[in-house]
Amino acid sequence: MKFTIETHRTLEEVRMLLQSVTALRDGLSYASFENKIFMGTVDENQFKMMLIPERPLHYDTSLNLVPGRPNTTLFWPVIVGHIQTRENGTVVEVYMRLIPLACAWASVWFCLLGVCFFCSLLELIMGEPEGWQGVAVVGATILGSLLLVKVGFHIPAEKARQKLEELLGDGE
Repeated sequence: MKFTIETHRTLEEVRMLLQSVTALRDGLSYASFENKIFMGTVDENQFKMMLIPERPLHYDTSLNLVPGRPNTTLFWPVIVGHIQTRENGTVVEVYMRLIPLACAWASVWFCLLGVCFFCSLLELIMGEPEGWQGVAVVGATILGSLLLVKVGFHIPAEKARQKLEELLGDGE
C-alpha cells in the first residue's frame, strides 16, 4: 500500500511529531510504549515503524492482565516513509509492506498449495474419480489463505494510514 501526505509543516516539525508518538528503539528493546501510537525508528528524513495495537495487554504468570510489550500478528504492516521538503511544505511518501517472515511464510505456503493443486488437477485430467475433491479442497484453501493475508494486512494498514493522515495532515 502506497500513499502520500502533503503538509504545510516543515521537515523538522514532521520529524518531531513522528518522534513524539513513536516508541523509539533503546538498544535492543523499545523505550516506553505509554501514550505512543507507533513503535520503530525515526531518522532525519525517513522512518520505519509499526502500529502499536490499541490494547497492548498480556497475562503475567499469575494470569493477571497487565500492560506490556505489544503483540502484533504475522501480517501486521511495516510502515516505511520518506520525508521530503518542498517549496510550500513537506511531502511524506509512505509505503507499507509485510514483514520478511510473513513474505517467506506466504511464499512457501503458496508454493506448496500450488504443487498440491497441480497434482490434484493432473489426477482429474487422468480420469481419477476423486480428482475433483482435491482440486476443490486445495482451491478453497488457496482462496482462504489469500483472504487471510489480505484482511490481516489491510485492516491494520488502513488504521495506520488514518492515524498518519490525522497526525501529519493540515486539518483541511
